[in-house]
Amino acid sequence: MQISGQYEIYMFPTKACLHAECVWIALEHYKGCERVDGLHTRIYLSHDTSIIVECKTTLLMHRYNKALTLKNKIDNFLMSMK
Repeated sequence: MQISGQYEIYMFPTKACLHAECVWIALEHYKGCERVDGLHTRIYLSHDTSIIVECKTTLLMHRYNKALTLKNKIDNFLMSMK
């Protein structure tokens, strides 16, 4: 999801948006992830920080890739307008 085009802020959720335990991750700060167990993933962020969220790693990577694809499409569109 694009939060701000002016500041190029893109974020992706760890769960469905309306879920109380949903955590939004900024694409810019996401550095990688690893499986903790079948239901939890450690997300590595900028500034040498990490968090563990209740989300399967494959689902998290899918959401990350969708956000990255959206960012790239918007960037390409904006470049074509120049």
